[in-house]
Amino acid sequence: MHYSASISLVEIALSTYLLLFELLVLSTHVEIFCELLKAAKIGLLIKGGDVLEALAKVRVVAFDKTGTMTREEFTLVEFQSLSRLVNLHSLLYWVSSIKSKSSHTMTSALNEHARSFSIEPKPEEVKEF
Repeated sequence: MHYSASISLVEIALSTYLLLFELLVLSTHVEIFCELLKAAKIGLLIKGGDVLEALAKVRVVAFDKTGTMTREEFTLVEFQSLSRLVNLHSLLYWVSSIKSKSSHTMTSALNEHARSFSIEPKPEEVKEF
């Protein structure tokens, strides 16, 4: 009789999947894991359960891309804080500072808008992005 010592790719993939699944279940509550998995299935990657829980507190996020199609550039017309608990100046400062670490095309429009309110973004104050 001849026995093969090789392991099929399906067995390796299944073993890896089960190991990762066990690790995730041990480190994350099951319901949070399910929500992270749902988000991943639609292409949305969320850093972790703490971020997911913080997102649950956000009530409104609105973006209106003005000028993107006609002039191939972003123009930020208005920036609002919809919470009385968040100071508009502080919100614009932190959003522009965080966005300054990004190479997204909206970054320059956001920074220009911040500067129009004498707010200078400071990306060095952002510790994690």
